[in-house]
Amino acid sequence: MKTTSILFIALGGLTFAFSFARSAWAVGPVDIEVAARVGGASSPIKDDVNGGTGALGFGLGGRAGVSIFGIYGGVSAMYYLGGSNTESVAPSSAVFAPPGPIESESGWLYGFEGGYSFRLQILTLRPTVQIGSYTLHYSLSGGGSQDIHNLYVEPGVTALIGFGTWFVGADADVFLTPGMDNSRAAFMGNGQVGVKF
Repeated sequence: MKTTSILFIALGGLTFAFSFARSAWAVGPVDIEVAARVGGASSPIKDDVNGGTGALGFGLGGRAGVSIFGIYGGVSAMYYLGGSNTESVAPSSAVFAPPGPIESESGWLYGFEGGYSFRLQILTLRPTVQIGSYTLHYSLSGGGSQDIHNLYVEPGVTALIGFGTWFVGADADVFLTPGMDNSRAAFMGNGQVGVKF
């Protein structure tokens, strides 16, 4: 009898704690965001011989993060299709000397991002800074390929419009590669759709 009473009290306490935690989660200061991104970027290379996009151009990717009291931290990844050439050309970057002319270029960006969210009704404005690895993938006309890794810094701003747990948004960023020779600031723009828990 005593054991049954303790069991009912424990179950009642757990039920109360769980219901309190659920209501606190629903109205609390913690948000988890997951979003898919699609966008484009200009070339980060001066005197790019590929007509402007280099290893960037059209891109697909996503991000995931947590916002606590407006402070946002998360991870992001984007794959850029880059450009290809109908005829082989000389390398577009002085970062390395590949063993042959470049046939096509593509790029991966993955890193950490942080920012602070300003909320106005259904609109969220979030200045951000992203830091990570920029991997350039070169396919060579003579066969084979080569990957070059660089650090990147990407300051920008994101605007999100919420519809319940769903949101849509856009971000505009400046892409900087401080360790890459012959580099310049590139401009990026992405649209995104996601869900908030």
